[in-house]
Amino acid sequence: MALIGAPWDHDAGSTSGSAYVFGGLSSDCNDNGIFDACEPGDFDGDGHIDLVDFAQWEACVTGPEIGPVAGCCALFDFDEDQDVDHRDFAAFQTAFTGQ
Repeated sequence: MALIGAPWDHDAGSTSGSAYVFGGLSSDCNDNGIFDACEPGDFDGDGHIDLVDFAQWEACVTGPEIGPVAGCCALFDFDEDQDVDHRDFAAFQTAFTGQ
């Protein structure tokens, strides 16, 4: 999965998000029509960061400076440093809604 062009334009300006995703300019690994970079931590794409997402988090942890992050695990790389570690876990906890 290639994430390009930071900072992200979450509404994709005048172009629909799906056009960007399907045009290959971004990624949408959970196929919900929202850029992955716009929904960090929401692995299942249901709009909530909860225990279902945490179950996936555990499988994605790489540790500090160990990467790159593969596939949808990039949703847990909150600080975009190509690993999933304790800093990302702190951000995950902050974003956790539990719904």
